[in-house]
Amino acid sequence: MTRLLQRAAVAFGLLALCACDHFAHVTNARLCGGEAAACRYDPDFGYRFAPRKSARDTFIVVTFSGGGVRAAALAYGTLQALKRLPATSGEGTLLDEVDVISSVSGGSVTAAWYALKGQGGLGPADQEDDLGKFLRNDDAIASLYWRGLNPLTAMRYAFTTYQRSDVLAEFFSDRLFGDATYAAVKGRYQNERNQPFVILNATDLGHETGFPFTQNRFDLICSDLDRYELAYAVAASANFPIVFSPIGLSNYSGDCAAHRDPAWLDRGPPRWIAGYAQYDASDNSGAKLRRLAPMAWRRSAARVRRVNISISVSTRTTRCCISSMAGSSTTSGCNRRWRWRTRQSARPASSSA
Repeated sequence: MTRLLQRAAVAFGLLALCACDHFAHVTNARLCGGEAAACRYDPDFGYRFAPRKSARDTFIVVTFSGGGVRAAALAYGTLQALKRLPATSGEGTLLDEVDVISSVSGGSVTAAWYALKGQGGLGPADQEDDLGKFLRNDDAIASLYWRGLNPLTAMRYAFTTYQRSDVLAEFFSDRLFGDATYAAVKGRYQNERNQPFVILNATDLGHETGFPFTQNRFDLICSDLDRYELAYAVAASANFPIVFSPIGLSNYSGDCAAHRDPAWLDRGPPRWIAGYAQYDASDNSGAKLRRLAPMAWRRSAARVRRVNISISVSTRTTRCCISSMAGSSTTSGCNRRWRWRTRQSARPASSSA
């Protein structure tokens, strides 16, 4: 099996050299379609975090790390465990109270599944759901290799704009997500009270910075996230450099009428962020965009009165740690810490105020 994986890696590397002259084809749509002149900025349009969606005093964030299938399985087990834990309010489960899920790489497979299916996509303990079957399927990786290495696919690499990243996206589409777009993710988030805001994170290679799949981020490139396929977002987050090619997004901000709308200047991002979209990608380092995450955190946390709980799930640790921070979004304000082993029932072992 190890020798097979080594050969597959070499083959993928050769294909990478063959396809190096191709540019990643565009996978995103303009914000306003072909009606650029009538385009207006709407800060309430699209998949955005809604701070006032929940009236709870706690703000709970869950993060899923990368690590391939192992990371996806760990994230899946974590969601199942949170589904069995009692809520801090005493009503429902702890999973009902999760406000945000942020993920990267393998963890994004599970996060995207939950964004699309919600708790209905997590089967009971005695009945395996489609995601559980996918994670237990030992032939899934072999199927992915065959998709990328068969002669027909090699011909598509050579004579069309088809890319290795398309192989990964189609694999996720066929196995899990179908043709679902972010319009379905937005609909579930807006219509279900206990559905968290799920952020799939990829990397902007040109600027060496993170790229979250949210409408706020797509606003900067004047693009419509609602029409973006979820499978491609997962592929972008789970993409492994060289083995898979980059996924291309077009920056439509150069002639974006929405960026000239008064609402963009009044309720859009701060001017230094808005200015980022007005320049070619090669002219920006992306360093200022790193301020956006803590700024968004402070603004959202100020709306919840204030116990902020962060649950970090990583394949590099044997324990899952929850830390709650009262009155502060920094670890210096931490006044409670719960730990549990992921192989146990995930019930907190200790708690101290």
